[in-house]
Amino acid sequence: MRIRYKKPVDKPPQAIYSALTIADHCLSAVAMANLLIRDAKSVAGGSPMLLADRSEGLSGLRQWSEPVIFDRLIAAYYRLIEDRELARGLTRLHARVWRALIADDMEGFEELRETLVSALEPCDLTLDHLAEVDGDIMIELLDVVMSRYNRSHRTARAYHLALMGLAGRLPPVRLAA
Repeated sequence: MRIRYKKPVDKPPQAIYSALTIADHCLSAVAMANLLIRDAKSVAGGSPMLLADRSEGLSGLRQWSEPVIFDRLIAAYYRLIEDRELARGLTRLHARVWRALIADDMEGFEELRETLVSALEPCDLTLDHLAEVDGDIMIELLDVVMSRYNRSHRTARAYHLALMGLAGRLPPVRLAA
């Protein structure tokens, strides 16, 4: 009796960059070797296929991301602020910021973001705190995409492109050393 071995199927390369570093690496020549980063740079050029992928990813994020974002926000604000009512209010406001960002409503996003920044000042929270919370959300969304959609390269790619687009639209705030 002969044993036959199946030929291994080539799988597409897995993303090697976290959501926090994607936007920075898109501009770096080092990142050109990664297919997802190269695709993201093509989106900026307007490739219809990649724009459709990104649009599909944003559409999916609109459908399921809000509870994930809200859970991450409430945990972060409960950790940062003792007053639970104030933490819930900031969570609701910050969730609206994310909703506008994912909906591609940049005018609404900018207005809500300014309102959020103003609301953080009396709480002794800085832009560094805001960047940390937004980074946590990006990581959580990326983790969900990687664990839930890892069997569908096309769907995972659409979500990765959408997340890279979101990361590129978040204001570049560097954490203090």
